[in-house]
Amino acid sequence: MLPWLVFSIACVLPAQAQPAPEVLLLEDFPRCMERRLGPVTANVGTVEPSLNTGMRPPSVAYSRVFRQLQRAALERGGDAVVLRGHRADYFSKDSRVPKRPTYIELQGTAIVLRDERPGCRLALLDPAVFEQRARDKQRSESTVNHGTVI
Repeated sequence: MLPWLVFSIACVLPAQAQPAPEVLLLEDFPRCMERRLGPVTANVGTVEPSLNTGMRPPSVAYSRVFRQLQRAALERGGDAVVLRGHRADYFSKDSRVPKRPTYIELQGTAIVLRDERPGCRLALLDPAVFEQRARDKQRSESTVNHGTVI
């Protein structure tokens, strides 16, 4: 049993610790863009509580959804992705204000940059700074009742 467990852990850990693809994250379209490849989206998490236990959904990390967005752009053949939209949902059962979202969705446009970029300024997007700005924004409150009526 122990060798099987060690083998399982050895196979799972590298898959979870994948580095981010070499796709640039941009805030705006640069002048050195060769062409647009089309929209890409990425999302992680859930808004709904667990149907079995009623517990709040687990919080999710921005780094994970940014990696998914980069992979989606890479699959379309892009070497950069311009962030076009962002949605983050928070869940709380009590009056406490949640600190981390339980659902994040990012929309972007995959693009190809020219090989020669003299004087081209890229508005690079830092995921950590973006996450902090998103946390600091005012949140709109909405109440959803998931109760059962008999």
